[in-house]
Amino acid sequence: MSLLYWIDRSPGGYWLSALFVAACLAFLAFLPLLPVKLPWTRCGRRGRIGEEIAFCFLIFLTLFAFRWVFFFYPRYFNPDEAAFVMGALTLEHDPVFWRSIALGTSGPLNGYILLLPKLLGADINYTSVRIVGLLLAGGSIVFLYLIGKNLLHSKLARLIVLGPVAFFALTVELDFVHFSSEHVPLFLLSAACYFISAILCRDRPAGRDVYLAGLMLGSVPFAKLQGVPPAGLMAIVAYVFLLTRPESWPRRLTLAGTMTLGGATMAIIFTAMTLATGCFGHALHAYLGMNSHYAEHGGVTLAQMIGLLSPFLHTAETFRPYVLTVSVLGLLVSAFGFFRRKHAGSDRWMWALSTLSLLGAWLAVVMPGRLYEHYLLLLVIPTAFWLQTALVLAGIGKFNQPESDAHRASTLLMVVTIVAMLLWPLFGGFHKWQRPLGRLKEFREAPPRPVVAAVRRHADEGELVALWGWMYEICAEGGLVRGTRNFVLEHAWVDTSIPGRPNIIANYTDFVPKYYFDLFLEDMERNKPKLFVDACAPGAFNFRDRSLFGHETFPELAAYVRTHYEPAEEIEQVRIYRRKN
Repeated sequence: MSLLYWIDRSPGGYWLSALFVAACLAFLAFLPLLPVKLPWTRCGRRGRIGEEIAFCFLIFLTLFAFRWVFFFYPRYFNPDEAAFVMGALTLEHDPVFWRSIALGTSGPLNGYILLLPKLLGADINYTSVRIVGLLLAGGSIVFLYLIGKNLLHSKLARLIVLGPVAFFALTVELDFVHFSSEHVPLFLLSAACYFISAILCRDRPAGRDVYLAGLMLGSVPFAKLQGVPPAGLMAIVAYVFLLTRPESWPRRLTLAGTMTLGGATMAIIFTAMTLATGCFGHALHAYLGMNSHYAEHGGVTLAQMIGLLSPFLHTAETFRPYVLTVSVLGLLVSAFGFFRRKHAGSDRWMWALSTLSLLGAWLAVVMPGRLYEHYLLLLVIPTAFWLQTALVLAGIGKFNQPESDAHRASTLLMVVTIVAMLLWPLFGGFHKWQRPLGRLKEFREAPPRPVVAAVRRHADEGELVALWGWMYEICAEGGLVRGTRNFVLEHAWVDTSIPGRPNIIANYTDFVPKYYFDLFLEDMERNKPKLFVDACAPGAFNFRDRSLFGHETFPELAAYVRTHYEPAEEIEQVRIYRRKN
C-alpha cells in the first residue's frame, strides 16, 4: 500500500507508472514486427513461452496500473455493486444460493465468484469485488489473445488485444469500472470462443476442448440468463460443425454428446444442490420468475431494439469510439474478404462463429429494453473477435500463410490501421476523463454513512439484518448478512427505457405475486434476524415514499414486526427495529 500512497500523492507519478507499464505491453505487442532478436528469443521454446506469459501478465498489470484508483472508493458506483457485496457476505454465512440469497436477475456464479478474495484471506467489500471484475476483464482479453494465436500471425494477434486493453484501462465511466453482472458472462463467453475456435481450427477436435466449450456455454445461464443469446448461437455453430464433419457418425455423435455433457454439467450441479437443500422450487421461482418478470416489462420489438442502438452509443462516451472503430474496420475487412476466391473451410466457420457471437451480444444488450451502460461490456470482446476473423477471411495475417512481400505489406498496413483506429479515440480524450487521484487516504479513512453507523450500533459484523426497501449498502458497507432471500419490492421495480412505461408499480401489493410476500415472512420466522430495517426513506435508491412502500403497507409483515420487534432508532427516516428476545 505504501507504493500506492506514494503514487497517489503525485498525478505525474500515477501517469508515469501507468504509461510505463502500458509501454512495456506495447513493446511486447510490437516485438514480432521488429527485425532484431532479443536475448530470450535465443532460448527456443522456453524463451517463447516466457515471452507469452510476460505478455499476458502485462495485460493484467496494465489494467491494474490505470484502474487501481477506483478500487478504494468507499461507496458504490452503482446500486448493483452494493447488492453483489451483500450477496457475497450472505453466501459466506450460508453458501447455498437460493436458500440464503437471490440476486435478482443474476445467477449463482455471479455470487460465488466474489468469494474468491475470502479464500485468499481478504475481506469482501467494494475493493475486492472491483478487483475481481478487473481480473475477469483481463481474463477475457487473454482468451481473445489465445484465439488470435490460433488464427493470426503473432504480428497481429497481439496488436488486436490492445484495443480492449485500452478500453478497460482508460475508461472512467462508472458503469464500466464497477463489478457488474456482465463480467462473469463475458469471461465465460470469451473462454467458450477460445475452445470452439480450437475445435474449428484443428483437423481432429480434442475431446477436452469439446467438453470445455460445452461447460463454458452451459455455465453462462447460471451467471446471467441475459447471456443466453450469444451462448446459444455459438452452440449452434459448434454443433453444426461437429455433426457435419467428414468423420464416421459414431465419432460425430460422440463429440456432440461430449459437448452436451459439458453443457449440462453446471445444470446438474445446481439441480443436485437445490434438491438436496430443499430449495429447488424456490430456485425456479426466484431465478426464472424474476427474469421472466424483467423481460415481460422491458421486452421490446425489433424496431425498438434497433432504435435503442443509437441512445446506447450516445450514453457511453468512452465505449462509442471503441466499438464503432472496431466494427467499421471489421465490416470493411469482411467485405474485402468475401471477394477472395478461396477460403479455407475453417476461415468461414470462424467468421460465422464470431458474427453470430457478436449478433447474440447485441441482442443481449438491447433485448431487455433498458439503457444500462454496463450491458455494453458484453460487446467488448465479440467486436475484437469479429475483427480477428475478418482479417483471416481477407487473408491478412493468417498464421499459416507464406511471408510474401505483398503479405508483409498488407500486414504492415493493417497494423498501422489497427493501432490508429483503436487507440487514438481513447488516448485522444483521456485528459478529459477525471480520476480520483490524491484521495486514497481520504477513501480508506472515510467514516461510514450515518445510516450504516446507526445499524452497526445495534448489530455486530456478520449478524443477520432483514431489509425492507432498496438500501443494500447497509449490509454491504456494514459487513452484515441479509436475513431474507428477497425484499418483495424489487418485483415492483420495472425500470425501462421505453417511453410511456412506468418505472415503479405504486400499487405493488396488487402486482407482486403472493409467493414473494409469503417467502419474506417465512424467512423472517426461519432466520429470526436480529434487526429489521425499513429503508423506505429519501436516501434510498428507490421506493422512497413511506406512505406507498413502508412495511406497514404489507399488513402481515407489520403485524409480525409489532409482535417480534421493538423500535431501536430512526435516522434519516430509516427505521431500525431490534428483535425483542
